[in-house]
Amino acid sequence: MRRELGFTLVEVLVASAIIMITIGVLMQLFASGLGQNKKAGQMAHLLIAERVIVHILEGVNPSVQNTGEGVAEDIHYQWDAVVGEPFVAVFDPEGFTKRKIALFTITVYLETISGKKYSFQYEKLGWQGQ
Repeated sequence: MRRELGFTLVEVLVASAIIMITIGVLMQLFASGLGQNKKAGQMAHLLIAERVIVHILEGVNPSVQNTGEGVAEDIHYQWDAVVGEPFVAVFDPEGFTKRKIALFTITVYLETISGKKYSFQYEKLGWQGQ
């Protein structure tokens, strides 16, 4: 009896099944990685928009203007300011300024193009007087 070299049909089918299962698992991991990459990109875009909005609001005195809205990085935002403590006088030993300051909590509401809503808060000084 002579032995032939090669693989049997059963061996080829088992090897093919193992390869297909491995490829399926790898494709799921790849798709999951793409989804995570997209989420990371969206969060980075949102953080950049938050930094731009805070930079825009740096020039606003919340005791004069306590609400507003705008668009930054294709994200629509609205904000409002609420005074946390009563105004206190600023100490000026020479008596030139008559300014009072208070700490405001700024709440910013964001809405992305896709309709997702986010918000964040930070604190900022506001002033009255000269």
